[in-house]
Amino acid sequence: MRVAVIGTGPIGGTLGRAFARGGHQVVFGSRHPEGSSAAGDTSATVASAEAAVKGSEVVVLALPGTAVDEFLDACGPLLADRLVVDATNRITAKVPNGLESVRDKAPGARYARAAPVRRAGRTAGARPSSGVPHADRSRVGGSDEHVR
Repeated sequence: MRVAVIGTGPIGGTLGRAFARGGHQVVFGSRHPEGSSAAGDTSATVASAEAAVKGSEVVVLALPGTAVDEFLDACGPLLADRLVVDATNRITAKVPNGLESVRDKAPGARYARAAPVRRAGRTAGARPSSGVPHADRSRVGGSDEHVR
């Protein structure tokens, strides 16, 4: 699968390298791709966010929550027919995820919320018995019934 990971920090870097090690084609999207070490020892590459999105099937948002709208303003229309996995956390916002922004700025994108794991080990919606975070899924657009 071709995966764009938007964000090269601790969350994006960890996810992208894991996807690459799992055999996926990963391109990190960065505002400053030159000299980035996000790919580490994997086959992943680093490019501009726009270039990363253009070649992808899945886009993982792993950038600061405050940067999501700026990213969507620039690349939202490119997300049509792609699955957008939201691993952001908008700590100070009324709603801690990017669903409304993706819905408004990326028509035709499909949306899945990756529940963030906080330092305390749990978030609202986590299943304490298994320790596996709960993922909220919402259909933004498209026709994939399994994403609902």
